[in-house]
Amino acid sequence: MSSKLLAIDIQKTKVCSVLLSHSLKGMHTLESMVLPIEVDADSDYFSGLGRTLAQISETIQTNYDKCIVGVPADCFLFRTLELPFKSRKKIEQIIDFELENFLPLAGGDFKTEFRLLPAQTLPGTGVDNGRVSAASIDHKMLERFNAVFETGNISPDIFTVGSGYASAVALAKLTAQEDAFAYLHVEQGLIAFYALGNGEIFFARACGIDSDEGQDGMLGFISVTCLAVNEMLDDGQGIRKLSFSDIENGYGDMTKAIEERTGIPVELFDPAGADADARMSRFFDSGEKKAVQDAAAMAMCDAGGFEIYNFHRKLSEIVIFFQDYRSSLIFTCSLLVCALIVWGTAPFMKMNAAQGEIADLDSRLRQEFQSVFPDVDNIVDPVRQMQVKLDEARKKGAVAIMDDHALNIDLLNEISQALPASLDILFTRFVRTESSLMVTGSADQFNAVDRMKNYFQKIVIFKEVEINSASMDKIENRVKFSMKIIL
Repeated sequence: MSSKLLAIDIQKTKVCSVLLSHSLKGMHTLESMVLPIEVDADSDYFSGLGRTLAQISETIQTNYDKCIVGVPADCFLFRTLELPFKSRKKIEQIIDFELENFLPLAGGDFKTEFRLLPAQTLPGTGVDNGRVSAASIDHKMLERFNAVFETGNISPDIFTVGSGYASAVALAKLTAQEDAFAYLHVEQGLIAFYALGNGEIFFARACGIDSDEGQDGMLGFISVTCLAVNEMLDDGQGIRKLSFSDIENGYGDMTKAIEERTGIPVELFDPAGADADARMSRFFDSGEKKAVQDAAAMAMCDAGGFEIYNFHRKLSEIVIFFQDYRSSLIFTCSLLVCALIVWGTAPFMKMNAAQGEIADLDSRLRQEFQSVFPDVDNIVDPVRQMQVKLDEARKKGAVAIMDDHALNIDLLNEISQALPASLDILFTRFVRTESSLMVTGSADQFNAVDRMKNYFQKIVIFKEVEINSASMDKIENRVKFSMKIIL
C-alpha cells in the first residue's frame, strides 16, 4: 500500500512543491509545481505567499496523506550548545534559558527545536557531553506562517527549515563522512551554510542577500562562516570540502571564486547526477531536479526516517520516554530476548539430555542381559525378558538359577537350609572362587564337623566336600575347622 507525501519548499521569491508516492517498491514523483510569490504595492510577502499556497492547494486538493513545509532558513536562529547532560527531558526544560543568552529575543518569545548530537559528531573534538544543535523561531513569525497556511488551505504535519536544510540532512545521513565538510545552498535572495560530520548537521547559518551585494556578499559570508566552523573544530584541519547547491543555475561560476577565497575544494551538488548516491538520485527526475530538489529532499527525509526539525511536533510522553532512555531500553529488551530464548530452549536441552541418558541405560541393560543370558539372541524388551527368565529360574529352584555358576547368596541359602538348627556351628570365613568354596569356622565338638560334612555332601551343586583340618582350641574350648568344597 502506497502513501502520498506533499512537500512544499517556500523560498524568498517562489514556492516549489512536489507530490510523491511512497511504497515498499520505492518513491516516484506524481506532480510538481513551481509558482512565483507575487508581491505588489498593495500586498506584502505573506499575502503573496498565501495566494500561491492557495493555488497549490486548489491543484492538489487533499490528494495526499502527509504534508511537509519548509520555510526560508533566515527565519530561524541556529545555535550549537554543549550541556552537562544528555537527557532530552532535562534539555527541554532548560534550553530556552540557555539560548536566551545568545538570541536577540526575550525568553518565551521564541519556539525551539533541537537535535541531540551523538558523541564525536564534531570531528577532532573529544566532547562526550550533551551536545545539541538548536533552531529557534520567533513566535510572531511562527504565527504569521500558521495564518498563511490557514489562508492557503494547507495543514502541514511537519513545519521545518527550508533553504536546503533537508538536502543537507540527506547528504549527511547517506554519506556518513567522518571528516567535516559543508553543504552550501544558494537561492535568489538567500544563502545557507550547513556544516556536516559523522552523519549529522552540527552547525547552521543563513543570511539574506541583497541584489546589490551579489557575489562579493556571498563570498564574504562563506569565508567568515568557514573560519567560525574551523575554530569550533579545533582539529588543525577544519572543513575538508564544500558541496555547492546551485538551484538557481546562476551561481555555478562561483566555485572557483569560493576555492580561491577559502582554500577549500568545492564541488557542485547534483542529486540526480551520475556521481550522486543512488539512494538520493532515485527521488529526482531529470526535468525537475533543480527546481524541486529541496522539496523532494524533505519527502525523502521523512520516507527514510531521517529526523529533521519540526515546529509542529507533538511528542507523546511515551516517545519522550523512549528518546530519553533509548539505550537502556534496547539493552533491557536484548537481555529479555536472550532470557526468553534460554527459557524456551532449556526444556528441549533437558529432553535431549534425558534421551541420551535413557539410550545409555538401555545400552548398558542390553549388555548386562546378554552377559547373564547369552543364549538369548533376540532382545526386544530386556527388562520384560529378564523378568520372564527369573520367573522360570525360580520355578526350577534357587540352585539352578544360574546353572553352573551359582550366586553367593544362593550358596549361603543352600548351606543354611541343609544344616539343622541343633548343630552348634559358627562360620567365620567364606571364600568363593570360580570352582571352589573355602569355609572356616568352629563347632562345639568333632562330631558336629563330621555331621556338617555329611549334610554338605547332600547339596546338589557341591560336587566334593573335604575337611582340610579340624583341631581343638583349648582356650575357647571349641573345634576349629577348615573345609574345601568343589563346585
